[in-house]
Amino acid sequence: MKKAELIKQTQSEFDAMLLDKSIETLKIWNCKIKDFSKLNTLTNLRELAIFSFETGTLNNLKELKNLEKLRIIHLPQIHSLEELTNLESLTELSLESLPSWDSSGKTLIFDNLNSLSSLTNLKKLVLMKAKVLNHGLSPLEKLNKLEVFETDNTFSVRDFAKLSLKLPKVKCAYFKAYHSVNYSKCKKCDSFKVKLTGIENNKMLCPICNIDKLKKYEIEFEKLKNEG
Repeated sequence: MKKAELIKQTQSEFDAMLLDKSIETLKIWNCKIKDFSKLNTLTNLRELAIFSFETGTLNNLKELKNLEKLRIIHLPQIHSLEELTNLESLTELSLESLPSWDSSGKTLIFDNLNSLSSLTNLKKLVLMKAKVLNHGLSPLEKLNKLEVFETDNTFSVRDFAKLSLKLPKVKCAYFKAYHSVNYSKCKKCDSFKVKLTGIENNKMLCPICNIDKLKKYEIEFEKLKNEG
């Protein structure tokens, strides 16, 4: 598998590299590129990773029908994922915000996830620091081959509960009422806290001191799950 890597390169260096149509794995990291359109000419591409896609559009990728793995970090101008419907060979898809956004509260904003429902070969999906304006996580219910879903607590507890029912074999930290974290301890008993599921309940509790509250939350989560 022919690999290529561009790190802090210019537009002209990018254009020259992409003259080689035999490239199957490509990494583009922090480059000064205004026009990504030549990516569509790499029809043999199997894996693509881009850090900083601020000036790119998903239309630049729609011809990459052999693409199996796609990772894009920092795509703040992209709100529609419609062009991804062409990438039916994808088994791994990762759309992520900048790591520096973790503490700022900024998120990626997508209109909906409807286009992802056609990516039925997906085994791993990553949506980090992303919010969706319409239909929540429901379009993902059709991804029967999905094994791993990595995300943040940016969706409702109802969304997570319903999807956990539809995709019971998928590994996702938010497919239960709460999960353990190893970065915050209870000041009273020194136990590691747990993080509640759902953006409307985005807080941490002590599993020892708040055991009664957590039991109620488990009941509520199962109730929402069964309603789905």
